[in-house]
Amino acid sequence: MKSEITDFGFNFGSIEVTRTHIDNLASVISVQTPKNKFSVRATKTGNLRFYDENGGECELVAKGFIDQLENKAVPINDHPLKDEIISKVKSGEIIFS
Repeated sequence: MKSEITDFGFNFGSIEVTRTHIDNLASVISVQTPKNKFSVRATKTGNLRFYDENGGECELVAKGFIDQLENKAVPINDHPLKDEIISKVKSGEIIFS
């Protein structure tokens, strides 16, 4: 597995991590693979925000939550946003944490 330190980050195998912005309010890194790219913004208060490659903010959902949504025996199936959440996961709009 190839790895190297770059001027603004590092490459490790098929993943590239790059610092793309830093100021008094926030720091931003970009994470890229041959198939996907997203950015992580850390605010000075410690909050994290995740953005897709088009700059849209991503929602994070625990992996087990989607399993619960798809499992017919779990009451969450009656949730009014079930189909919307599953659709967003399958399209990549929601990223698992």
